[in-house]
Amino acid sequence: MSDPKNHHYVPKMYLKNFATGEGRKASLVAIELESGKLFKPRLRRIASETNFNRIDIDGEDPYAVEKALSEVESEISPALEEVIAARRFPSDEHRNLVLNLMAMLAVRNPRVRSTFGKFIGDLADKKTSLMLHSRERWESMKEQAGKGSVEETSDVDYEDVKEAFQSGKIKAQASKNYLVRLDLDMVEPVLKALNLRKWSFLTALEGNQFVTSDDPVVLDFFDGRERTLMNSPGFGVGGTYVFFALSPDLALYGPLDAPDLPTELEARAVARVNAMTMRYAWRHVLAKSEDFMLQGSDGSYLTPIQLPEFIHRMSKNSDGKD
Repeated sequence: MSDPKNHHYVPKMYLKNFATGEGRKASLVAIELESGKLFKPRLRRIASETNFNRIDIDGEDPYAVEKALSEVESEISPALEEVIAARRFPSDEHRNLVLNLMAMLAVRNPRVRSTFGKFIGDLADKKTSLMLHSRERWESMKEQAGKGSVEETSDVDYEDVKEAFQSGKIKAQASKNYLVRLDLDMVEPVLKALNLRKWSFLTALEGNQFVTSDDPVVLDFFDGRERTLMNSPGFGVGGTYVFFALSPDLALYGPLDAPDLPTELEARAVARVNAMTMRYAWRHVLAKSEDFMLQGSDGSYLTPIQLPEFIHRMSKNSDGKD
């Protein structure tokens, strides 16, 4: 059996709840956020990256993490199906497994990895700048450069490194091994924070449809204050809620100290929730069919077919064009 090189950061066992068809032919409706373009990818080709969880450590299986995660997902999958069928948590174990899935999804995705990678790289660049302050400092500190979370950028002469660094030819980078390990380390604290929330199940009334995305665990402030895409308030911060679509007609809502929501949502409420899911998606909004609505940034209600023109119009307006 070949090694699993196409790694889903959003597991197929979750996405299949929004898919049509079976096996390798299973597909979803997807919206590309940048353009609003609608297309229908195969389930196995969306929300994934080649070797996303690969590690490179001497003597270790490079796909050990991906294989271990697959085993965990195999345990969660039947519990998720039972929760969706029951429209509740049948047991504490079901609750724990679904919250584990949410914690994994919240931290194991390209956005989080990119954010932490940049943060670590910037810190390393500052350290490198200090090292290059003088040849004496360089000689005394270079043995420590790149240890731990950051890879060495070079092992050449001081003047060569200084010129390359100042010209931008070299830049510190967080190691892939460290970032994969960080993904795993962050799951437990996020899970603890999720367990502090009061969870309720929301139903999209007949004829309406929840969407999901390639970053499907939505965390936001209840009072509508601005939250940037990269600046999450944190799962333990008050005044926030978490939303997670389980299927096209069932979702989880978890406030910390924010108000409850009605448990049955009509068309416009679902459209507002879908717009929030779209706002915090990474690259793609995902759905079972084209039969859903989104609320636009101007308050209008849109079908997926109307979205490209809406995005184009809003883009022109923001550029100050007629």
